[in-house]
Amino acid sequence: MKSNFKRLSFRAFRIPIFFTVLLGFTLLSPGRPACAMEPWAGLYFHPQANTNNDHAKFLTDFEALVKELKARGLNTVVFDMNYSAYRFTSDYRLNNASYPLNRGFTRSESRRMTEIARGNGMQVMVALQVLTHSVGNVFPTVYPRYMLAGRKWREGVRYTEHADWVEYHGTTYRCTSTRVASAGNAPGPKSPYWRAEPSNTRDPFNKEGEALVFKMVDELIDTFTVKGVKPEGFHIGSDEVGWWYENPEQATGKTSAQIYAMAITNAYNHIKSKNPEMEVIMWGDMLDAHWNGMPKSEQYNLSGRNTAAAIDLIPKGLIIADWRYEANQRYRYDDIRQVFPSVGEFIDKGFRVWPTSWNDVKATTDLVWTGNMEQARSGKVMGHLYSTWLMGMVPELKPLLADPGYQVPDAILSDINGSSKATYRQHYREIADSITATAKLIGIKQCRGSEYFCGSYPNCEDNTRKSGYRGGAFTAYSCRNNRSVSSTLKFPGDYRGYWKFNGDASDAAGRNSGALMNGATLIDDPQRGSVAKFGGYGPHVRVKDSKALDPGNGSLSVAAWFKAGASSVLGTIVSRDPAFKSFNLFLHQDGKIWFQTNGNNFYRFSKNGISYRDGKWHHVVAVFDSKVPTIAIYLDGVESSGTSMFIDGANDKSSRSDLFIGNNNGLGQYQFDGSIDDVMIFDRVLSPAEAKLLYQFNQKLPPLQGEGWGSGLRRQNPHPPPDLPLEGGGT
Repeated sequence: MKSNFKRLSFRAFRIPIFFTVLLGFTLLSPGRPACAMEPWAGLYFHPQANTNNDHAKFLTDFEALVKELKARGLNTVVFDMNYSAYRFTSDYRLNNASYPLNRGFTRSESRRMTEIARGNGMQVMVALQVLTHSVGNVFPTVYPRYMLAGRKWREGVRYTEHADWVEYHGTTYRCTSTRVASAGNAPGPKSPYWRAEPSNTRDPFNKEGEALVFKMVDELIDTFTVKGVKPEGFHIGSDEVGWWYENPEQATGKTSAQIYAMAITNAYNHIKSKNPEMEVIMWGDMLDAHWNGMPKSEQYNLSGRNTAAAIDLIPKGLIIADWRYEANQRYRYDDIRQVFPSVGEFIDKGFRVWPTSWNDVKATTDLVWTGNMEQARSGKVMGHLYSTWLMGMVPELKPLLADPGYQVPDAILSDINGSSKATYRQHYREIADSITATAKLIGIKQCRGSEYFCGSYPNCEDNTRKSGYRGGAFTAYSCRNNRSVSSTLKFPGDYRGYWKFNGDASDAAGRNSGALMNGATLIDDPQRGSVAKFGGYGPHVRVKDSKALDPGNGSLSVAAWFKAGASSVLGTIVSRDPAFKSFNLFLHQDGKIWFQTNGNNFYRFSKNGISYRDGKWHHVVAVFDSKVPTIAIYLDGVESSGTSMFIDGANDKSSRSDLFIGNNNGLGQYQFDGSIDDVMIFDRVLSPAEAKLLYQFNQKLPPLQGEGWGSGLRRQNPHPPPDLPLEGGGT
């Protein structure tokens, strides 16, 4: 689910401990607890004895945690038996394998866990990876022949650390140090660059291996069946496909999506054939065309496996656990609507969905409300899952939930270096805080009553879909006392220059038309229509020097849309002076925005942690306020002001330079490689509301249902809605 946290270790255990709280719906059947008629509220739990490898102490701690969760309204436990958590006995080689002392729980111990859960009114589910993540970890060490083979080792090929496997002289090796292959660094028992190790993905075409995995699934279902009551569900995992085919169609005659769908469908059919009432769950990232389901890309996603089309090939009876951990672009968060659109997208494909969060309280809250709203719309949201991906959660989760001031002890963090201890301690605290803040909200039958969603349940109004442009003004709907109201804000039309690139480089202000130079072209972009395209060395748009574009000692704001991929070169979006005397708006090599003005000692970057070199369209507004003086940066409508340097107080930005779009001097210096659109320059400070307004005006939001119009259309739509109410109006 979150691979960087899966690599965390707890002393010598070398695995993470994690939980997931689940909510959903099922039918009541004989022997099931009464809560089976209610939304599932449960714990996705990986058993590991953290107290001196004492399994009995673990069971005591587990029972105390179950009681704490039950008191908070939770009613389901999902036992994740990956990471060698369970000692399989149905196969003699798996039974004789080496299991860590703190794991490898026996059949009787696992049944005791089930009895504890059932005895406290909990439903029970079981999880085992059937394709990815080393199939529970013990499987490939015992049966390496059933794992997907590496590619043939070849000189001159660049192999990536921990991501590539090769076959060399009959042995599978994993790359442990990124480098270009040569005779001097070939795989071998003593090579520091390779380690003999089977891959982490099961060969989906090997029927013997598949049959053995299904035998493991059957054993787990039988083990967790107590007094004739089977588990309510089985989670087959299958997220984050690691090692995969270099050329699947050439190797197998099938596409990546077809292979992935085959493996998922076979597992689903096996479980349902023997357990028709049992739910089957899987993770959803490999089915998302904007995430791990996209094709592999050196620039955008090395984890892409081109499997997204499998969503149309797998059984609709599957439940998709859609994990979205942070409120940012990586997880496709819609910051205007404060929702995660993927939940509704999976539902519209015909699936039921479990939204899944981690430790971010805001992301968790917005994801819970996303689920609630989609449940009101479709009736196909199963509730919510809370994941942790940290070590030592038993017995730590109980005191974290019970005491908002509790912090995990140093003993739990002994495997974390000193500089990171505070960060991880905060993660523990946030996990409990996320559960505390939202557990009672899951499945609640009321409208959110937030800035954008209000009304009478289940007819909750999405005000972002009602808001939009008409006649040059933006009518924004919001909620007041859980009732829609509206206000009108006009598009800021006092720009000093506005280059739309609609067929040419003319200025909408009528003063400062530019010219496409040195190979700069206009292309038809599928999202934005006509845009300016730059690449190579030298292409740019040149606007002759004009008094109207000289900020002097006043304030200014620069806005633009841009799209770019990875690059080792600083890219110029807009430049007023190649000598850095006036202002420059750059896209840094690391993906941050850099705005410089008032001398090279007066600048600001956008916030750390987000790269805008992702091949997607983004909107930037850079604002210089001469009265303070200070710089503010807004990206995609949200302030993102990061590191700054303000030591030049001369406040003189005068320059007789031409203005350049695409590079810094007309000759190729700091060449932008990508597309730019809708460049605007103002001689004043744009407010945060105006910065967001410019973003909303240009982005692509879904149209209003039943109308050919909606908020965020880039150009004036010829089919506007009926007249909208003015300031203070209500619906």
